Amino acid sequence: MKQIFLSVAVVLFCASCLPDGENMIKWATISTGEHYSCGITTEKELYCWGDNYLGKLGDGTESDRNIPTKTSKYKWEKITTGGYHSCGIKEGDNALFCWGWNSYGQLGIGLTSEKLIPTKTADGLWLKIEAGLHHTCGIKKSDDRLYCWGANWYGQLADGTEENKAELTEVGQDTWIEVNAGYNHTCGIKKLDNKLYCWGNNDFGQLGDGTAGETTNKTIPAMIGDETWSQVSAGKNHTCGIRKDNRLYCWGGNGTGQLGDGTKTTYDEHGHVVEDNDRHLPTAVGNETWLLVTAWENYTCGIKSDNKLYCWGYNGYGQLGDGTTENRKIPTKIGDDLWLDAMVGMWHSCGIKATDKKVYCWGYNRYGQLGDGTTVNKSIPTPVADPL
Repeated sequence: MKQIFLSVAVVLFCASCLPDGENMIKWATISTGEHYSCGITTEKELYCWGDNYLGKLGDGTESDRNIPTKTSKYKWEKITTGGYHSCGIKEGDNALFCWGWNSYGQLGIGLTSEKLIPTKTADGLWLKIEAGLHHTCGIKKSDDRLYCWGANWYGQLADGTEENKAELTEVGQDTWIEVNAGYNHTCGIKKLDNKLYCWGNNDFGQLGDGTAGETTNKTIPAMIGDETWSQVSAGKNHTCGIRKDNRLYCWGGNGTGQLGDGTKTTYDEHGHVVEDNDRHLPTAVGNETWLLVTAWENYTCGIKSDNKLYCWGYNGYGQLGDGTTENRKIPTKIGDDLWLDAMVGMWHSCGIKATDKKVYCWGYNRYGQLGDGTTVNKSIPTPVADPL
């Protein structure tokens, strides 16, 4: 219990006695992964919650947590959550740390042993870091060069091979402003011309170069059209991005309507395609303008220019947040609140509301990844509990 000393008197601090909102932690950023979530507060403190298999919460244990749990004593600038590993950029020296599962070298420490606490990956100053399912990519702050490491079965490290790498591997000699790691593919935006490039797995056309199928995987970056882009988000078998004119485009697999163009690919009882509505090139999602897009496990969410939140695609666990479990083929508005940030994970989503800077989560909750102190699924945005 916090104590405040006034002269010789001792006044016990009563959080519940404060006016509403004054005792509430405020959040700066949120990241969702495979059944877990992490967030950084406005005080630069890092908390994680949910599934803790092989230590991906970074608290030194493998115990699941259903409320936010502090990860370390450090202050943090960035956090990224993948399949079973996490990485972050520390405040002050911009050093890169990773933790969790490491069988494919996704922690980038030159070994394949797991780490239950944040472990320094490499020297240097880092600008961006992105964790995929079993691989990681980051951009150095010192020279804007892109590096990738970890699983490379489909060429998602962009080094021209399909060999896993436990050490940081530079992607060419270009400079980059954006990178996003999906399940088994990666996309990035070059600094020189703001052009979009993608590489890795392309079974469903998620690279966006007009091709699809296992023989069309790319082991080096492939330029996607000639337009300029400001943001990209790589999911499992689809990708979405925002162009410089703030228009939203999606492409790749569309089995649950995750591309948001009003269609979906349908299959018969044997899994054969009946109506193919996958898209192998970037396809416009309406005519509105957008601030943010996030894609992962067969669904997508985004924030429009009016700061309203929309979601679409697979909704089996209520991860779209519209109060139902029905899939949606077009962007569906989630209430009337204004949002600062949002991210989708494996069947659950989280976001930060503009009104109170509090994290809300919804969807699948078996491992406590919604952070509300329960393991019950929620189909509408539900406030995350304050840490103990």
